[in-house]
Amino acid sequence: YVRRTHSWGDVVIGRQAIGWGVGWMWSPEDLFVAFSPVEIDREFRSGVDAGRALFSLGPFTEAEAVYAVLGDGLDHHAIAGRWQTTLTSSGIDLGFMGGKFFEDGVVGVHVVGEQYGAGLHAEISVTHDFGDDTDRVGPQDFVRAVLGAEYRFPGDVHVVGEYYLNGFGASDPARYLDRARSPRLTRGEIYNLGRQYLGFAADWEVHPLVHVGAQGQWNLLDPSALVGPRFAVSLSDEAQLEGGAYFGVGDGRSGTTLNSEYGSAPDVYYLTGKVFF
Repeated sequence: YVRRTHSWGDVVIGRQAIGWGVGWMWSPEDLFVAFSPVEIDREFRSGVDAGRALFSLGPFTEAEAVYAVLGDGLDHHAIAGRWQTTLTSSGIDLGFMGGKFFEDGVVGVHVVGEQYGAGLHAEISVTHDFGDDTDRVGPQDFVRAVLGAEYRFPGDVHVVGEYYLNGFGASDPARYLDRARSPRLTRGEIYNLGRQYLGFAADWEVHPLVHVGAQGQWNLLDPSALVGPRFAVSLSDEAQLEGGAYFGVGDGRSGTTLNSEYGSAPDVYYLTGKVFF
């Protein structure tokens, strides 16, 4: 990509990673290339072809405007903007976003703060689908929201928890396969089929070179869950080994009917190695 710096900010044109939102597992404002809530590697984000202007509006305030090509045709482009600031009196970060993504109009707001040593974050977006009614899967208007907290306990234990409201999802498992047909899931905008979730992740630094932990997400209405352990070992300054697993818990399918979101999920095991140059 090409980057040019000016007195008022920067302009970036080309393939670039754009991550909006403040959620950890779920992020309703992150609509360019969103991470899956069970993403194995969050260190690097896939890029999109875009033109991006970043404006410095003061020591604690910034804004940006983005035009991104997300697919073929104008219906698969995005044009959006974001503004965010830090309220110096309270240390709270506040931000707003809005724009057109595919055939949707989306507006959102997020806030990040700290209370009693815990990091707190909240994020909400409202979506209206301007597309053809005959092709629509799911509701025309819906809300997605995340409320989360993180805390570092004595003994180098770090815990993150989130509640997720997915207004696009179905409350009845019998409607899950209908939601799964939506382009929103195939393009990675939304990853879940249900409406209400709890998610957690825990990490314990057993040794400066060894971390172990666990992670999971629960569909509160099925109920079902996807849970599993993970570990990371630093082999050197330039190499790292990571591994883990995911296990589905819940009612399995009856023929072609899903009785829960995760009950029929296969067990997944992974092992990755990283070398940095």
